[in-house]
Amino acid sequence: MKLNLAIPKFIRFAIVGVVNTVIDLSILNILILIFGLSQPFLFPFYKGFSFICAFLNSYFMNKNFTFRSKENKKYTFYIFCFFSFVGFLMNVIFSSLLFFTLISSHIFLNTHIIATFSGIFGTIVGLIINYLSYNNLVFK
Repeated sequence: MKLNLAIPKFIRFAIVGVVNTVIDLSILNILILIFGLSQPFLFPFYKGFSFICAFLNSYFMNKNFTFRSKENKKYTFYIFCFFSFVGFLMNVIFSSLLFFTLISSHIFLNTHIIATFSGIFGTIVGLIINYLSYNNLVFK
């Protein structure tokens, strides 16, 4: 019975995740198109900014849509921020590690494709961390 209740919650989380991913990757790619990747060390900054934009959307959608939390306790937002920050660090670290690994391996792919693929990889890592922490610790 508990599994049946968890499935709709996870589907809602997945929907929010798709929206957040679209926001994240759209902003990442807009920054790359505007500023370029001629200096690859800027990638973590682009990814960090795009993540923060998706993060702000994530709090409101997860609180009101995914977990339907009625609590307005200030500490809930702080806990959300803490675990989102952990997800942020893992997202940026893992996406940047993959980006720099692929760039340095001289794989003959477009740098933009490598950046997008690396961004998706970081998003997946962050998704796992965020769902587990939001479901079990933040909006329990």
